[in-house]
Amino acid sequence: MILGNGIPKPDGTLDYFGANDPIRRPRQRLQGYTFSVRVFKWKNGKQGETIQTIKGSCDAPEYVYKAAMRVIRNPYPKEWEEQKKIIQWKFENISRLPELKYLTASLNGFIQGDTTVAFAKSQGMVVGEPDLRLQCARRGFHSIVIELKRLANGRVSTEQKEYIAWLNKEGNCAKVCKGHLEAIKLLEWYLS
Repeated sequence: MILGNGIPKPDGTLDYFGANDPIRRPRQRLQGYTFSVRVFKWKNGKQGETIQTIKGSCDAPEYVYKAAMRVIRNPYPKEWEEQKKIIQWKFENISRLPELKYLTASLNGFIQGDTTVAFAKSQGMVVGEPDLRLQCARRGFHSIVIELKRLANGRVSTEQKEYIAWLNKEGNCAKVCKGHLEAIKLLEWYLS
């Protein structure tokens, strides 16, 4: 495992560093205590903009470092973070675009574990259901449906591709959007 060492790197390079981590300071490794590691960009030879702060247990610090490395490999916001920004935008713009009141989200991405998935399917959950749906007819479509993905490394599953193709065939505007800005732009276009 390679630890971030705090030694300056070229501007824009992603790195991580935990000032009080239990691997560098073994006596910090006390049962039940937590520590944090900052993932950041180097700027002018100094630790700059924080991308994410990861907290974890001193009992198993390797999990915190693995999480930091995952952020460095793909620093883009997670899909749920992008969706949260769209919902925040929705509430900020309901007075201007009242139809946004009925923008709904599928919770397929949040349902995990075999028991929960089985229960959700028994209640009508469909694999591949897109993330966002607005049931109002505009621009010759019945509704708009958005499958949201991360800016990078977001993969559209076979089920999602099939579902989107079927929705488009049935007269809906169904699209895959990378990031919240692309989704917001599509919603603005659809409702204007």
